[in-house]
Amino acid sequence: MILSNHVPELPAMANALGLDSLIDEVHTSAAMGYEKPNRKSFEIALESCGRPDQVWMVGDNPVADVAGAEAVGISAILVRSEASGVPRQAQDLHQAASIIVSQSHTGAAS
Repeated sequence: MILSNHVPELPAMANALGLDSLIDEVHTSAAMGYEKPNRKSFEIALESCGRPDQVWMVGDNPVADVAGAEAVGISAILVRSEASGVPRQAQDLHQAASIIVSQSHTGAAS
């Protein structure tokens, strides 16, 4: 799922990039009326996917993505090349995926 502070055309943009086979849903602030880090944006996304037991937010903004997600109980990873002081940080999406997989196997998602 994509949850983004973006334009309502983002679902069509993701499809045009060939991401439609990888992503089930796209939620944008323009369509929802709420921007991250507003907890309502995360709650709408959680509700739409049936509130699964394990959810991760991977993003590039420490406030909108990480703090917003963590405020509603979602584990989060900040993807940034420079150090930020955020506990879970990855240099790129491959490293973020490795963190998720390793924490999923240990049951330490929170």
